[in-house]
Amino acid sequence: MGVLVAFLTGSCAAVYAARPPAQRRADVLSSLSRWFGAAADRPLEYVETDWRSQPFVEGCYAAVPPRGWWAETGPMAFTGRPVDERIRWAGTERSPAFYGHLEGAVRSGLHAARSLLSGLRADDGNVTTGPRADATSARGRQ
Repeated sequence: MGVLVAFLTGSCAAVYAARPPAQRRADVLSSLSRWFGAAADRPLEYVETDWRSQPFVEGCYAAVPPRGWWAETGPMAFTGRPVDERIRWAGTERSPAFYGHLEGAVRSGLHAARSLLSGLRADDGNVTTGPRADATSARGRQ
């Protein structure tokens, strides 16, 4: 058993959105069976999502940053600034490899986990170990 994921983007997505759900399903499965064989025309399950209608996504399940964003943002675009010693951002949009794919999300999650487990903090490009000095001082005064 496998999983196939397909996207309809741009003007193609607008054309398909206007079609009845049964026709969209038939068209998508027809294309998939041409590319992957007859078994693709008989899925165990078919799920369709209009990502444009999702209020926090507004397009696809992976973000597409504006032109120049990666070059302007640099490495922090991928690793993100830690919120504090206990929180790191991770996800497909935080991966310099396989951006927008599950593999990218896994790699990003592993990076964030390693950062947390090792006590590293990279919010200013410098790597230090242990809690922040200000957090340590505050705890000592309590």
